[in-house]
Amino acid sequence: MWQLYKHRKGPLYLRSFSVVHSENMESLEAYRCLYDNDTSPHWVRPSEMFFEQVDGKARFEHLGDVEVLSPEDHEEVHLFGYDTWKKDGESQTDYCTRFADFPNYLKGRRYIFRLLNGEIAACLNTIRLSKDLSGIASVSTSPKYRKQGYASFLLEAVAGILEDNEGVDRLLLFTDLSSTLYTRLRFKGLKKSFPDNEGVIAMLKAKSQLRPDEEKYLLNVF
Repeated sequence: MWQLYKHRKGPLYLRSFSVVHSENMESLEAYRCLYDNDTSPHWVRPSEMFFEQVDGKARFEHLGDVEVLSPEDHEEVHLFGYDTWKKDGESQTDYCTRFADFPNYLKGRRYIFRLLNGEIAACLNTIRLSKDLSGIASVSTSPKYRKQGYASFLLEAVAGILEDNEGVDRLLLFTDLSSTLYTRLRFKGLKKSFPDNEGVIAMLKAKSQLRPDEEKYLLNVF
């Protein structure tokens, strides 16, 4: 589990863990910024400062937690996209069954953003495509919590987690919805769209483009 915090000035951070300084036993908080920082993405700060109030407001506000999806939560998050992705006349039960058997849905690792009240606000799936490239799929938000930025929070957090834990620094996704959300998160549209579906946009977040061998592989995957 990773804790997501928002600095009082706006930027998002993932709090990784608490550590103790070996020389003076001071408690420190290790955290990661979720924006481009030329100095370093990783920082430590004395715990007392991290959790302190500044002008009556928390320096870092705890927004919720990023978790790997547990089996008991599968059905709940399946239904987040029911109103958008269901077929005509498809029941919730049939919809969940269809997605449970979908090959790309069975791959990868799913992450959720859980609010402090215990409810799941957003989820997404990650599919490892190559050494440093991961696909992002099934980004969805609970109908109760839409239009509040939680899917963006989760996507930013997972990007940081994948880079730190798995060496993934390129993210690829396909969307049949507005690309505005992903453009704000520094994704760029690709000239070539892989799925054979009109209206689907391929988007990449990376400092380098896809290699020819990756393009060939993705044609088979999608």
